Amino acid sequence: YQTEENLLDPELEHRQWEIFDIVWFKIIELEKELVLKRNKVLNSKSDEELVAILFNKVKNQADLSSINLNTYWSEIGVENIFDFPQATYYRWEKINNMVWQKAKELKKQRRHEEIEKERNDSYKFIDDIIEWVKEKGLKKLSKINLKLYLSEKKIDLAPVNRQALYLEVNKEIESKKEKK
Repeated sequence: YQTEENLLDPELEHRQWEIFDIVWFKIIELEKELVLKRNKVLNSKSDEELVAILFNKVKNQADLSSINLNTYWSEIGVENIFDFPQATYYRWEKINNMVWQKAKELKKQRRHEEIEKERNDSYKFIDDIIEWVKEKGLKKLSKINLKLYLSEKKIDLAPVNRQALYLEVNKEIESKKEKK
């Protein structure tokens, strides 16, 4: 049996728990520091080097919209970022943002190259379209007629390339009229 004299002061008991929490937190932080010291990748590579390593792994992916950088971090020896101190987490986040930015730029560049290739490929149809326009008895190509031609041939073009093809075909039609 405990008498009132043996009971701990509630204020004192609360402070003991606070001290325990602080000590526990410090132990966890020390363990995280130890994990960081053992990690060769994070200790030996600069942010720029890590960005280059991760981006080289990412850039060959077909779809740059759905990249899981954690997979690539694991491949280079960083399994769980939450095993490291908070400062390392911020560094990891900064590196990820830099990789994402480079991937975004690469995605934009790839899209631009795809559109350019599609445009150049679409110019191969100019003579066929001009012939089609003559068969239909039209004097020039309208945008609706171009869409009709493309749908008949099951050709799908980006709107910008459809516009470019429309302009090129009508330019060719005009130049052939002038030659006559």
